[in-house]
Amino acid sequence: MKNSYKPLIGVLHGLGVTLKNFFRRAVTEQYPEERHELPERFRGRLFLDHNICIGCTMCEQSCPNGALKMVPWGKISNTSKPQDRDYYLFPQVDIAMCTYCGWCADVCPTGAIRHTKEFELSRYDREHFEYTPELLSKSEKDLSPGPSPTRGG
Repeated sequence: MKNSYKPLIGVLHGLGVTLKNFFRRAVTEQYPEERHELPERFRGRLFLDHNICIGCTMCEQSCPNGALKMVPWGKISNTSKPQDRDYYLFPQVDIAMCTYCGWCADVCPTGAIRHTKEFELSRYDREHFEYTPELLSKSEKDLSPGPSPTRGG
């Protein structure tokens, strides 16, 4: 007879938890209109200051999963190098593989690569997950043109 009450105890415990939370104040945020304050140590999108990057490849060596690699500026972009320099290697990041661990920013001797507070990285183009040095040097607001007119968006 005692074993027949055990499932009922579980159901009553679950109902108790539900009733306790039912009378609490809602914590839902209306996201686009209300922005949550980000923590001080938040690691968002990577940014590259190509004027102080020395091409030392420390960021590439510290990347734990190979999402960051050093590439020549001229081969990936139609623009010329940022300035006349002897070195020409700059970081390129595959954001689909990046874990946002921050190791690349920690080992950079000049602070050329760093995390920003930008986290809204959605795009209308699914094909380009690699941020070239030129794209890393711009903010996300400058990169998002909006919906493509050919897709009906």
